[in-house]
Amino acid sequence: MSQHAARLYRGQPRRRAFRKRWLAQALALVPLLAILALLAGCGPQAGDWRLLSPSGVRIYSLASDPNILTLVYAGADNGMVYRARADQTGLAVPSEGIPANAVVASLLPDPKVPGRVFAGTTAGLYRSNDYGDRWNRFGSGLPPDIAALTLASTPNDNLMLAGMDGRGIYRSADNGATWTPASNGLPAQATVTGLAWDPVDQQWWLGLQNTTSHSLFSSDDGRTWTPSDEGIPARADINALISQQNSGGGSLRFAATSAGLYYENGDRQPWKRASGGLPSGSALAVTAIAGQPGGVVVAIGSGVYTSSDYGVSWTPVAQGLTDLVQAVTLAKDGHGARVYYVAASQLARYPSGATTSNSTNFLLIAAFTLALIVGGYIIMRRSRRFGYAMGARDNERTVGRAAEAAHAWERQSGAPTGEGPSSIPPSASARREAGEHTPSHTLAPTDLTTRERTGAPAAPDKAAQNGHGDPNQRS
Repeated sequence: MSQHAARLYRGQPRRRAFRKRWLAQALALVPLLAILALLAGCGPQAGDWRLLSPSGVRIYSLASDPNILTLVYAGADNGMVYRARADQTGLAVPSEGIPANAVVASLLPDPKVPGRVFAGTTAGLYRSNDYGDRWNRFGSGLPPDIAALTLASTPNDNLMLAGMDGRGIYRSADNGATWTPASNGLPAQATVTGLAWDPVDQQWWLGLQNTTSHSLFSSDDGRTWTPSDEGIPARADINALISQQNSGGGSLRFAATSAGLYYENGDRQPWKRASGGLPSGSALAVTAIAGQPGGVVVAIGSGVYTSSDYGVSWTPVAQGLTDLVQAVTLAKDGHGARVYYVAASQLARYPSGATTSNSTNFLLIAAFTLALIVGGYIIMRRSRRFGYAMGARDNERTVGRAAEAAHAWERQSGAPTGEGPSSIPPSASARREAGEHTPSHTLAPTDLTTRERTGAPAAPDKAAQNGHGDPNQRS
């Protein structure tokens, strides 16, 4: 066998061994790749919270759609209104139509018209009729380039109120088409940051910032306002305000203030500070849990707390947020479970993704990984058998090609058999393909003596020289 053919022959087991090692190493990575693939859709995390909006974009306002309970709107500082779905795990989807330099300070989905959403921005009032996909400038009579910091409406008619930054209250009786000032009873240049409709007393309530009057109510559809803020510390700012029914059927109001969370039972008694597990600090947002009597959520600092007993006791929702929570809202996933959304610089949600439990997720990952391992093992075994068959056939072809190359060289150079680059005889398959008879024994070059290979005359037989070789030559 020539050196060239020998190298080809010896290379086959090495290539098979390389393929086996490569497949084994790739198979060892299958479990890790499977887990990474399943976790790839989770997005960036902030502790237990999942971040949904792009980094560098600040979220200022949140609202839940009353008609699609899984849909949440988030207003940002780049003119975008992002939409997130509680029944999906994807990131928030942006919109178009609001100027890119505008801040979306407030959002109000219309409970009477599905798909209609209002946005109070620093570029004016905008409206969408397709669930926040496209926006158009809407309404007349509002101060130009002044943000509506809060928007609210009554559930049964076309009355809307807009709390302005330094311009008091504006009122609309035609669902936002035209606006007129309605600041009778408010301090001059009042900044309105909280608006709430009381369904029990049929009254409007508002909260103010940067003034000695904090909370006021209106009994005439927002035309005139009367202070009712006893118990709230002097110079405290009201950041948000809600009103709901208490356990006795009366009114219960909560005010998120710079001095903490305060509540009032609707009996015109002084406001009281809520405790029962709440930390001290500025409360920036408060919202009611729709469909759950006594359910309230409040944001204090970078923490979110919930109560199911009308604010008597509170428990933290989740850990991990580091920025101040400026807004909070809730939605429901595809199974009706509660999902929290917060504006903590970025938009974040909890629970972070799919509604399946941790144990279910673990079982799904384990089953998927096991299926990949079993499938990889079957592929490896079949590849090994196929490699053996292909290797044997390749070996036979390689040896045959080497022998044919040697004979071709011998025919061209005229060298005797055995002097070419390879002295390996043709393989059986090569002889069969050429139509030759395969002898039972092929004379190897080593069976020829040196004189026979060189063509020199044979040396006389010593026995014949001594007279013992041929009986006819004996005397």
